[in-house]
Amino acid sequence: MFWRELKRETIANELYPPPDLGKFPGGKRGPQRKGPLRRVVKTLKESEGIFDRPVVLLECDHVTTSWGVKARCSECRKVVKGG
Repeated sequence: MFWRELKRETIANELYPPPDLGKFPGGKRGPQRKGPLRRVVKTLKESEGIFDRPVVLLECDHVTTSWGVKARCSECRKVVKGG
């Protein structure tokens, strides 16, 4: 059973190779993947369940979900192209 699963995984990796995360500046968590840290101004909607996060308004007037007093704004991020 183990060899069959290993063979499937090997075939899947040959057909669909995983992306090379080392080619981006900064590695896995480079500047292209995370936006600037912004302060939470107001909570628009409280969390309703255990795994639900509250919807908040950030100081840049964008809306996102966050547990804390600060959150990363994906709308404000700048995509870095090239090197």
